[in-house]
Amino acid sequence: MDAVGRRWNRFVLAASPERRWLRRPAGWLLLILGVAGIGVVALLLRVLYEMPASSFVPPEVIAKPVLATVHEPDPATFRSPEHGALVTRGRYLFTVASCAMCHQGNGEGARKTSWAPAGTRWSRNISSHQTNGIGAWSDAAVARTIRSGVSANGRALH
Repeated sequence: MDAVGRRWNRFVLAASPERRWLRRPAGWLLLILGVAGIGVVALLLRVLYEMPASSFVPPEVIAKPVLATVHEPDPATFRSPEHGALVTRGRYLFTVASCAMCHQGNGEGARKTSWAPAGTRWSRNISSHQTNGIGAWSDAAVARTIRSGVSANGRALH
């Protein structure tokens, strides 16, 4: 046996039972409490991860910065008073329905939403752009999409 092995044997054999903490009940109790504490912390972190953050944060705190990004229409661009009324009403509905939370303040979408139970979702472009948005859709198609979650071409959105 080499010198290192002799020193190790002398250390292990010389250690008294008081120095071997797992041989005492208090040592086992500390080990069990430590493992249980780590388990409780892991469980709490998993629960917090699964819950939406909005349950802890007041809605006003979340909505205020998002609603500040909603586009304010320029009255000079309205074709007629009726068109102005429609645009104003559309902005009101966009704001009240919290569309900006997912589709951004201008409606262009592309916002990623990740939540473990629902998966990852990318919001669609709901701006008035004729090709990229919903500008070419009929009023009936827009209403159908809002009410039932079915796009103009019949595809489910969620």
